[in-house]
Amino acid sequence: MLTSRTGLTYEAYLALPETMQRYEIIDGELIMSPSPDFEHQWRSTAIYDPMKQYVHTNRLGIVLYAPLDIMIQQSPLRTRQPDILYISLDRIRHFGLDSIKGVPFFSFPPDLVVELVSPSESKRRIEDKLIDYCKIGVQECWLVRPRDETVEVLQLKADSSQQLGLFGCGETLKSAVLPGWSPAIDDFFAPPDFLKWLEM
Repeated sequence: MLTSRTGLTYEAYLALPETMQRYEIIDGELIMSPSPDFEHQWRSTAIYDPMKQYVHTNRLGIVLYAPLDIMIQQSPLRTRQPDILYISLDRIRHFGLDSIKGVPFFSFPPDLVVELVSPSESKRRIEDKLIDYCKIGVQECWLVRPRDETVEVLQLKADSSQQLGLFGCGETLKSAVLPGWSPAIDDFFAPPDFLKWLEM
């Protein structure tokens, strides 16, 4: 990761140009992440596509894909960019659609965030993300570990997180935020279809 723009203020953040580059701002420090690699992208898509379809079909809310900032606090400035986030219609109604229109970040917490954990990502960095998500009121976080082919589902509270389940291949995922959806973990980690087509 690359760091720059130490001491970035909320006002300076608002003036930044729009970018598709992945970054987070931690206490005013802009931390740039390398572009996601091929494996990261197709694995995150394998989660995003069926989640979006389920949420859309059942008219539950919206599912969005990174990069998209979630505001943790304005001073010192702190933002996060989960790989995938889900926001229910109930939350949108509660906070108001105007709070997300025309601003470069989400000013209220999503119901659910999904983080794909890379092998190089430290335990401390993951814990820091969870602390931030707990602080703003995110209800649930999925930690997806492609190398282990597991999804850890965590229930988040104001000051702590609790594991609801650790799901691996051969199992179906259970979520408190999306209780009617039980995706097969195998589908999240199956090889992409185009690899099968190459063999035809």
